[in-house]
Amino acid sequence: MMGKVLNGLAAAVILIFTGWLPLRAQKAPSTSWDSDIRTSRFNIDPGFRHSYDDILQYSPGVLMLTLKSLGYESRSDWDRMAVSDALSAGIFLVAGNGIKWAVDRTRPDGGHHSFPSGHTGTAFMAATMLHHEYGWRSPWWSVAGYTAATVTSMSRVMNDRHWMSDTFAGAVLGVCSTELGYWITDRIFKGKGLSSAWKPSSFLTEASDNEGFSIQAGYDRRFILADRALKDSGEVPLRGAGASLIAEVPIAGGFGICAEGAAGVLIFNDSSSLNVYGGKAGAFWALGFARMFEFEVQAMLGYAGNKECGGLDCSTAASLNLLTGDNFKLRARAGWESLPATGASCRRLNSILLGYSAAFCW
Repeated sequence: MMGKVLNGLAAAVILIFTGWLPLRAQKAPSTSWDSDIRTSRFNIDPGFRHSYDDILQYSPGVLMLTLKSLGYESRSDWDRMAVSDALSAGIFLVAGNGIKWAVDRTRPDGGHHSFPSGHTGTAFMAATMLHHEYGWRSPWWSVAGYTAATVTSMSRVMNDRHWMSDTFAGAVLGVCSTELGYWITDRIFKGKGLSSAWKPSSFLTEASDNEGFSIQAGYDRRFILADRALKDSGEVPLRGAGASLIAEVPIAGGFGICAEGAAGVLIFNDSSSLNVYGGKAGAFWALGFARMFEFEVQAMLGYAGNKECGGLDCSTAASLNLLTGDNFKLRARAGWESLPATGASCRRLNSILLGYSAAFCW
């Protein structure tokens, strides 16, 4: 009980923090992490406009109801599931709309009420419902739901309807609303309406004992380690930002192997920019403590390149991970990276990376 309460408080702190990000971005939109991610979006495809995310946001919920209707046994019977999902949706709608009107952040395309992303929140809320009802049957149902939710999130950014921090906050709100809805329902129904075959799943034990494969999506702000004169002259970038997808496979004793695919942007003094793409592989070591926390370090080598040059990419990172219930980790991380980035000579850049990520494990 206390662990779940602390997890909920931690998630609330994260949501409050992401609520501060758009307010700061409104004061300095030309130098914010969000604006850098938007620059990267325009470098990829400035004309991207698709409306499939209007439908995709509901797909995890549709999948859950379809499986239930076909007689595939879920965690809850129809009555219990209806109450759980209704409470979750009600909490999400009240909290989400309240925050939207209180913050009233301007959308990237000029609209209103950008924070948090309703599409993203709906998708992650539905994915968490699917995870509760069918994740215990097979983790691939959870993977399907959260994949659809993640694609919805990225589509909102690519469609220029939301800032990246909007989607992160929407995801946190969607997951937390569903967790709270199911927690309340569990207090009301107790053991009534649960499948006799269902078993609760959680890695709220020492984290290093968890032997599951994990996928984490992360976002970082890049701080270039170079003389100010070089930045002002345009020889090296002023700053950067990026997103990454990391897979980890534990081997033994907290040690394991990992691989990363990343995309980012470098911003120069004259407002020009370069997108950077790369892939790396390496090893990690994790140590769990206090049942709900984990300290982790990573070291990786690989390749990074852009339209000007490419070459060896090496990095190290450390993170503090919060185990937020069934199969999730929230991470705050800091790292160092050296990669070739500019000019015919492929001048190497040393950077400090600060960011956060979320991981799904099974």
